[in-house]
Amino acid sequence: MKSWTVERKTTFCLIAIFILLAVLNLASASMTFRSSRSITLAMLDMTLFMSIAAFIVVRRITRLLLNAKTAADLDAEQLKFQLSERKRSEAKLESTNKRLEASEAGYRNLVDSSQSAILVERGQAIVLANKAAAKLLGVPSTGDLIGRRLTDFVGPEDRGRTQRVLWRLAEREL
Repeated sequence: MKSWTVERKTTFCLIAIFILLAVLNLASASMTFRSSRSITLAMLDMTLFMSIAAFIVVRRITRLLLNAKTAADLDAEQLKFQLSERKRSEAKLESTNKRLEASEAGYRNLVDSSQSAILVERGQAIVLANKAAAKLLGVPSTGDLIGRRLTDFVGPEDRGRTQRVLWRLAEREL
């Protein structure tokens, strides 16, 4: 058996009300116009016509209201879906960022613990160095290397040759 929707319940109630109205009008018309059967039938026809017209109007209004509620429900569901998608995306982004930070920490630890001197130069400035590089270049900490040029640690007579070697290395990587 099909479930009763709001629209079906409303339609059933309206039909019951209009039948009751028609019966009451018929009873009052037959009491008022006992002698004239044609007037009674005319009243009955008019009552049925008005009942049907009112039924159609009320049913259409009910459908409009139900559709409006359904559209609002759909908007709410769509908003909930968008919010859940956003939360899911934010959680995924946060998870990715945590993994990236862990990976960066792992590589940083690898660079820091290496016995070999490791320098990363970008735009002719040192952006990353480990303790072995600081020790090799004779500075107290890696922070003293950051932002400086590698050629700052080369004697004036060898700077030109060192710069050419660094440029050739950079060109091979590109």
